[in-house]
Amino acid sequence: MIDAHLHIWYTSEVSIGWIAEAGLPARAEIPESPADHRFILVEADADDPAQEAQWLIHRAQNDPRVYGIIAGVDPRSAHAAQTIRQLAQVPDVVGIRHVLQDDALLSEAAEGPGGSSALHQLLGVVAEVGLPFDACVRAWELPALTRVLTDHPEVTVVLDHLGKPPLQQGTALDQWFEDLARLAELPQLRCKLSGLPAEAADRAALDEFTAPLIEHAIEVFGPERCLTGSDSPVSGEAREWFFRLDGLIPSPWREQITETTAALTYRRRG
Repeated sequence: MIDAHLHIWYTSEVSIGWIAEAGLPARAEIPESPADHRFILVEADADDPAQEAQWLIHRAQNDPRVYGIIAGVDPRSAHAAQTIRQLAQVPDVVGIRHVLQDDALLSEAAEGPGGSSALHQLLGVVAEVGLPFDACVRAWELPALTRVLTDHPEVTVVLDHLGKPPLQQGTALDQWFEDLARLAELPQLRCKLSGLPAEAADRAALDEFTAPLIEHAIEVFGPERCLTGSDSPVSGEAREWFFRLDGLIPSPWREQITETTAALTYRRRG
């Protein structure tokens, strides 16, 4: 299987300011796992995304468990396009990400089609080099993401953490069901079954909502557009999340969702 969303870091070597504030350890490693498990290392919103990308590339080149990395790029950087083109030449780089949640870039880009916004420009370059883009947004930002991506049918986009649905009953959760289905109408979208433990207030909420949310995502995207990720250590231990998913993914679709979709989406070039 492929864990398509694992974070590792040494904050002594690459500064990531939010980690200490979140109460996470200063050092996160690839977890012990069966020999047939592979990992996609995802950028963790470091203070300097270029520095983090080089650190992750070095780790990937020296660890056979790593399938590839999803590198961070700042769309506001004057060198963003050049950086993406350079990263695309590295076989271990299988995707690009910029954390869009709570970022005005997304709302600005959603106000009009194409044009000069930094996010539209970044997506255009990502499409040009043939890499997928990971979109990390909150539930209420899904409509804006849908509007932006309607203008970019040529770029494969992976929605991280099911769009961070609110794990409680109410109109916000009802809206997430509708907004996710609308986003899934865009054929270039993929959905990562990941990240729910970080959104849950407690274990009871995770127990109550995981099954209906996972089932809805698989229903609207189809197994061929769903993939799995642990979001460890942000969402706790990887094996606990995959044990939970194991009982929810129908057996005929298990290989597709736990390995094949990730391998087809994040294609290695070497």
